[in-house]
Amino acid sequence: MFSWISELTAPYRKKLSALSTAMRVLIFASVSAVAVFISIAAVGARFAYKVSLEGEYIATVKSKEQFKAAVNIVKEKVTGDNVESKVSTPEYSAVIALNNDIDSNQNVAEAIIEKTEDIVLASDIKIEGTEIGYVNKDELQSVIDGIYAAKAPEGSTCSFVENVEISDGYCLASEVAGAEEAAQMLSGLNVKAVATVVTDIETGFKTVTKKTNTQTVDYRQIETEGKNGLRRVTDEIVYLNGEEQSRTCLSDEVLSTPVDQVVVVGTAKTSATAAQMKIAKSSGFIFPLPNGVWQVSCYYGNGGHKGIDLRAPKGTQVFAVASGKVVFSGYDGSYGNCIRIDHGNGLVTTYAHASQLCARVGETVNAGEVIALVGSTGYSTGNHLHFEVNCSGTRVNPAPFIGIS
Repeated sequence: MFSWISELTAPYRKKLSALSTAMRVLIFASVSAVAVFISIAAVGARFAYKVSLEGEYIATVKSKEQFKAAVNIVKEKVTGDNVESKVSTPEYSAVIALNNDIDSNQNVAEAIIEKTEDIVLASDIKIEGTEIGYVNKDELQSVIDGIYAAKAPEGSTCSFVENVEISDGYCLASEVAGAEEAAQMLSGLNVKAVATVVTDIETGFKTVTKKTNTQTVDYRQIETEGKNGLRRVTDEIVYLNGEEQSRTCLSDEVLSTPVDQVVVVGTAKTSATAAQMKIAKSSGFIFPLPNGVWQVSCYYGNGGHKGIDLRAPKGTQVFAVASGKVVFSGYDGSYGNCIRIDHGNGLVTTYAHASQLCARVGETVNAGEVIALVGSTGYSTGNHLHFEVNCSGTRVNPAPFIGIS
């Protein structure tokens, strides 16, 4: 009875069947997708991007916007006009990543800096608050040491007078100055140096004279050897560009005290010995200078003096006191122009400080013959004749030989 109804609805039933199948597929896919999301969420994962620069992995980010935010951090940290251009072409790969594998903005920025060859860590220099530039970290200290060495003494503690701030910072490699350029940047700075200097200083000893009347005036004997003392002085010296500015004594320590030198000198007047008087009387010596032109300026034995000084005008004739043979005629150190005459019997006379010599070695001269002229050559403080008598190798008091008491 109702077969016509069945025939009439048959096409629709087929369409409904096909639609039902499609719906079931769609529902299954949706359910599967939901299941995937639920599964991902259940294990703490999410969709993300792996980011690479020039083929090298940088970081994992949750979105492209996160990478751009990290780039902005890099721009704030790195000095240079074209920082963004160095990281403007990232490569993204979609991945499912655990939440713990997602890098923070800060970590992404640090990874970009680390992996980008054109970004380097250098020393940022400011002088009196003004930005000077970036210098290679490894070369900066050697540059500063070179400036210190040129403007300060070795071993001193150095600093710049100007306010120099040095801090580490990132910049483009093209912005970094080398050693030579850095030296030019800093060459005009003033260098203050402080040095602690220890100096050992000798303290001179004093000479103390001890007189005795038991010895003649020609007696002089060191009783106690003098010895210098020693002080250790520690000073703090401030230099500016190598020039000393101030010196402060930190300590002055006496390491040893000086020991006085004690010299015993005789005060008794000299007189010729009996033997010398006998020789003097038998020698027949005449006076070596003309009468009325001379004056005794220093006696034998005075301060160790081994002759007698007779002051006279320059050019005054000097006579041989006795006949004899000239054994020396010439310049003799502290004696100046000097003549020595051998009179035989162990007697030799010396005439020193002459302005001119009038007899030659080997000549025989007679008593009263002019042999020289008075002068002030050699170790002398004025025109005079220094006269000595040597008796058998010993210089003796010449006064009795020429009639001076």
